[in-house]
Amino acid sequence: MVYDGAEEQEAVVGALSANSFIVQKDAERKDVRQSVNRILKRLSAEAVR
Repeated sequence: MVYDGAEEQEAVVGALSANSFIVQKDAERKDVRQSVNRILKRLSAEAVR
């Protein structure tokens, strides 16, 4: 759906920061990012050996 602006969008669908689906997916994204960073650190340490 197209809105005239952020204010209209928020009035229709509510604040995106309060959307439980978006909050959940952001938490999952952060978990994946941490996992990737741990893997990259391990690979980097193995490359140095």
